Amino acid sequence: MILGMELAYRGTMPTSRARADHQRPEGLPALVVDEDIYRLAPDLLIGTVDKFAALPWQAATAHLFGHVTTECDRHGFRSRDAPDWCRDGGHPRTPELPAAHPVAVPRLRSPDLIMQDELHLISDALGSMVGLYETLIDRLCTRDHGGAPVRPVLVASTATVRRARAQVQQVFARDLTVFLPPVFDAGNTFFSRRVPPSAATPARHYGGILAPGERLTAVEIRVMTRCSNSASTCSTSTARSSIRTSPSSISSPAPASWPACAGSPRTTSPTASVAKALSWRAADPSWPS
Repeated sequence: MILGMELAYRGTMPTSRARADHQRPEGLPALVVDEDIYRLAPDLLIGTVDKFAALPWQAATAHLFGHVTTECDRHGFRSRDAPDWCRDGGHPRTPELPAAHPVAVPRLRSPDLIMQDELHLISDALGSMVGLYETLIDRLCTRDHGGAPVRPVLVASTATVRRARAQVQQVFARDLTVFLPPVFDAGNTFFSRRVPPSAATPARHYGGILAPGERLTAVEIRVMTRCSNSASTCSTSTARSSIRTSPSSISSPAPASWPACAGSPRTTSPTASVAKALSWRAADPSWPS
């Protein structure tokens, strides 16, 4: 699958859905047909590595790297090797479209940024084939600036950094810079820094409930009741501490004096269950506290 999107600088692109009154189109400015992507040369290209195999067979793929000669208002860009969808003499006016004539255009700028996701999957036999095409793509994207070659910036994401340097060298023939660099303190990273809780930096405690073998409704009733009771009795200082529930209070059988809950667990609402649980606790002192 290959997807092309127009971002900024080369006019407008047909949208995914046009209105019946031929006014302002609706939808996303995206293309999903390969031929449309080749002739319109979008600014953003999203695809999979298996599309690399079209490079030696489809001459129009050269448009994606800026190799164009003319542009037609009706059909997009052309090159000497791929003039199939447009005629040299232009197109006469039709009831729906104005007349159009191809005009000469300079070479477009080649891609400056390549982003590779799931780099750890580009390995083994697939990595060997992708490496051959990446050499060609790197050459096609390299441009000359003041007599010096400027290669595209390559950013890759991977689930593991094990042998990443060797893999990048074998696939892209480049050196590796890990971003973000490894840190020595897990509490102080590039994105966040751990600080002790205080009045200026309030903290939050998280609690978990493990109640294997218990019915969900019974667990919800007991947990909600404990939370409601603790919130009403704790002071400001103790309210910041975590609410700890012992396994015995979760897995202990219900007292015989508890009234039966009307309805099945699927039909009893949580609000009604909590209300009944609170009334049971007020009537029965044996409720676990």
